[in-house]
Amino acid sequence: MQSVASGWVAMTTDQLPQIGRLVGGAWAGYGCCGGSLAGATRMGREPSRLAAEDAAHQPYVPVRDVRPLPFHRFGKNVVATRVNWYRLADKRALCSLKHQEQEK
Repeated sequence: MQSVASGWVAMTTDQLPQIGRLVGGAWAGYGCCGGSLAGATRMGREPSRLAAEDAAHQPYVPVRDVRPLPFHRFGKNVVATRVNWYRLADKRALCSLKHQEQEK
């Protein structure tokens, strides 16, 4: 293994990166949806420039209100259900392959 990346994936409803102002006045860049390490790195500059109150700066991503995704509280259960569904589908596929090999 040559490299490892880890962290939270911030999803947005439109799958586009966003900048938002958090409680207490802090700025956050989020929503690269797991697809753009380079984009997330570049977007790190945007909240810092907004925090510095650079009036001439126009961020390249929209500044929006930070809101939770609809039905977010059900996420863990939905993911666990989907994982179990795929495990079952994989077991069925393996059993089918084994059965086909035995018939040969």
